[in-house]
Amino acid sequence: MSTKHEPCHNCGGTDFVKKGTWIRALDGVKMQRYVCKNCKTSFSVDPEDKISTPYTYKSKPHSGKRYTKDDIRKEFDCRFIIRETAKKIERDNIMKESEFIKECNFPGGVAYRDTLKEEEFQKYKGKAGGDYFWGHPLDMEELKRDYIMK
Repeated sequence: MSTKHEPCHNCGGTDFVKKGTWIRALDGVKMQRYVCKNCKTSFSVDPEDKISTPYTYKSKPHSGKRYTKDDIRKEFDCRFIIRETAKKIERDNIMKESEFIKECNFPGGVAYRDTLKEEEFQKYKGKAGGDYFWGHPLDMEELKRDYIMK
């Protein structure tokens, strides 16, 4: 059952649903609880004179945090995480692979080792002295051309 009332203080909506009555402990006045259909804000009204009271309940417009596709990719997609971290590497800034992995900040349980070996990321990667290094593609190309890295 929908009830018309003074506008909602949260969203300005005028459509409400009755959600029960209760007795205010402060002065023993019978109160009517309403919920706004638009934003789900709860508020109470004195049924005799239809005046809103300042006492309100917490509104629950959302049941939880909303995610976009990019949010999910940033958190769980290994290729996306590696690609974005590799793009941020500046010129003349070469780091060991272990440091690059820390920079990626992979969530626990994500199998990223095989993804690091993929062809797409070879331009950022080189090997010297038994260790793998990550750097800007132009720096890595120069070091590979000079036979310092493989």
